[in-house]
Amino acid sequence: MAGMVIFIEVAVGLPIFKTFHYQVPEKLVNSIDVGKRVLVPFGGRKITGYVLTVLGESVWKDTKEIIDILDDIPLFSPEMVPFFQWVANYYLAPLGEVLKTALPGGINIGTRLRIILTEKGKEYLKSLTTGDPQWKILTRIEKGEIRSRSRFLKDHRHESPYHLLNFWQKEEIVKLVHQLNKVQTRPKKIRFAHYLDGVKKEEEKLSFKQGEILSFIKKKNKISLPHLRKEFGEISSPVRRLEERGFIALKEEEVYRSPVELECFEDKKNYELTRDQKYSLSRIMEGIVSATYSPYLLYGVTGSGKTEVYLRAIKAARDRKKGAIVLVPEIALTPQLVERFRSHFGDTIGLLHSGISPGERYDQWRRIKRGEAKIVIGARSAVFAPVDDLGIIIVDEEHDSSYKQDDRLKYHARDIALVRAKLSGAVVVLGSATPSVESFDNTEKGKLTRLHLPLRVEGRPMPRVRIVDMKKEPKKKGEYLILSRVLIDAIRANLEEKNQVMLFLNRRGFATFLICPDCGFTFRCPNCSVTLTHHLHTRKLRCHYCDYAIPVSSICPACQGLQVNFFGMGTERLEEEVKMLFPGVKVGRMDRDTTTKRMSHQKILTSLRKGDIDLLVGTQMIVKGHDFPGVTLVGVISADLSLNLPDFRASERTFQLLAQVAGRTGRGDRLGEVIIQTFNPDYFSIASAKNHDYPGFFQKERALRKEFGYPPFSYLVNLRLSGKSEKATEQSSRKLGQICHSLVEGKNLEVLGPVPAPLAKIKGKHRWQILLKAPKRATLQNFIRNLFNTLDQKQIDQGVNLTVDVDPYNML
Repeated sequence: MAGMVIFIEVAVGLPIFKTFHYQVPEKLVNSIDVGKRVLVPFGGRKITGYVLTVLGESVWKDTKEIIDILDDIPLFSPEMVPFFQWVANYYLAPLGEVLKTALPGGINIGTRLRIILTEKGKEYLKSLTTGDPQWKILTRIEKGEIRSRSRFLKDHRHESPYHLLNFWQKEEIVKLVHQLNKVQTRPKKIRFAHYLDGVKKEEEKLSFKQGEILSFIKKKNKISLPHLRKEFGEISSPVRRLEERGFIALKEEEVYRSPVELECFEDKKNYELTRDQKYSLSRIMEGIVSATYSPYLLYGVTGSGKTEVYLRAIKAARDRKKGAIVLVPEIALTPQLVERFRSHFGDTIGLLHSGISPGERYDQWRRIKRGEAKIVIGARSAVFAPVDDLGIIIVDEEHDSSYKQDDRLKYHARDIALVRAKLSGAVVVLGSATPSVESFDNTEKGKLTRLHLPLRVEGRPMPRVRIVDMKKEPKKKGEYLILSRVLIDAIRANLEEKNQVMLFLNRRGFATFLICPDCGFTFRCPNCSVTLTHHLHTRKLRCHYCDYAIPVSSICPACQGLQVNFFGMGTERLEEEVKMLFPGVKVGRMDRDTTTKRMSHQKILTSLRKGDIDLLVGTQMIVKGHDFPGVTLVGVISADLSLNLPDFRASERTFQLLAQVAGRTGRGDRLGEVIIQTFNPDYFSIASAKNHDYPGFFQKERALRKEFGYPPFSYLVNLRLSGKSEKATEQSSRKLGQICHSLVEGKNLEVLGPVPAPLAKIKGKHRWQILLKAPKRATLQNFIRNLFNTLDQKQIDQGVNLTVDVDPYNML
């Protein structure tokens, strides 16, 4: 392409809906390609852009040139661009923001305004007294503690920062300059020593250490310098001499950072597929062989062998040189699944999820793009993996709400997996024992092909489920009962038989709230509309939304009363109760508090698998897809927690949680049992879970959804406004509500609100919302675009943020 005038279309990682065109300077023409990042001038600064198309010669005039190309290989292929555009269009998001979400973090560069103290400013600083507020701030600027304009405005937002900055600039005390920030994530490169064969050498003249090192390198042929240091200690001088004398060559090479430490796991068992597995696999094979878009719902009870079907379907795709993506809802599931997949497919596995470092994620992305990793396993963001020649996408536990992202780009990985498969002509398999109402309804409508695995493998029976009505459980006056007598007896019997037990409580901490019985004061978060949770081990009252924390106090701050009472319970309190009732039992706990460190998920689950844990207490982390043959009893401490949320999906989530937690038991040779404690034993979602009756649950839930016009009988968009000013947020919400109601006339669309969100304040921001409901997606999409065209930015007060959530899952 040398000698040609080349133009490119670029999306920038800013909240801007349009794309831009740039000219490529002749020296960079041969390196430009779709999918590469470029450094471009934008306004008065430099930012990262993503190349969408290479347009060749064109007629644009006065087009700016790109400054540089930032990648040696493209991060995505041209075939991915329509997929990114579809996501941006459907979720009403800027294309650049979609790309920022899809690509590894920390790779973008750009300029930001840096504050620099001038010579005149240094003299001005000397004239100030140490008590002057300006002296403190300018001293921090001089020391480099405040570098950027944004940091200054944030740190000193209560000290009229704009006025100060304008004054300093006018008086030439400081100046603002654009400075290129450093790339946080880049390829890792280390030096390797290569043995040079075939060159005449005089090894007898080497020192003893040089000879030892050379023999080691010769044996390996190539070895990294860090490895040599580990073997021989200080190596700088002998290695330099070996290089100078022509024995070795030193080369810097890219290496991959390892994202997961795996145990040696050999899945050698020759599984004989059941009749239902064989049929399901044969139907999936039809789609793989035809290389056309084929969507399936693999609806199989827990323990029915869905993973074995996934493995064989992926093998069929790989036999045809096709790639695969496997989505899982929980990071904790990933190591167990990777171990099993690696035993079948070797080192062709790539791993993408939020639990790995940015550098590891970047390396995995490059492995996938280079074709070194043909099968990608990960959480929701893995749906964007740059797998070429995609043949199959698996969405395991497709019903799980964690596939929906709540911040930034609010996409649903299951839904866009279907779109990506369609654009790629690939097979997509949604797997679940408790399918979402929408997915199961799509099988009724013929949009998905339903494949059914009604029986557990090897003829294992479903676990026996018992319901304990906690209203009838005997207790002393004022006693807060955690474990029923039935559950205590069952735990004891299982432990005596050397079996393992899981106890599920979907709430962490020790006590849910503290209250003063004298004046009624409760300890609440000042930033969020929630009470503070007592955490015993840290002796803190902590907010689970913003992480605000204060020390536990036995004195009421309102009336100085000395009898502050603890109410409610979480996994910490349950753990303490179990230890008290069963001394000597090895108890583990798995929740967000115990899984903050790297590999902590895997360590807990490995301990359970090895038998180092007798009883595991946990939140919903323990219910998702794990396979532990030693677990024969699962206790659900409070089945009502998810049932009482102000959300139309509350019944569905309750059924799914109970059915999934029941599926963790009885997966080995011994019969499993589940005991569910509840105050609502006759509620249909709980009764259906007891009877392992998904079809019965679906029919009742579907009828309720139809009556009230909720999905799958409608589509939703949630407009959420948030801001630090309660008054401004409410005013903006009411203005927006008036506009929505004025635009809805004559349209088959319903506007609900504006109203305060159920959690009216989170992280210091007040929250209002407007829910839009329509029977057709197109009606909603057109309405939102019309709304944005009509909306004047002045109608949204300064400091109030408007976000659009298409197909919302979190209604709180």
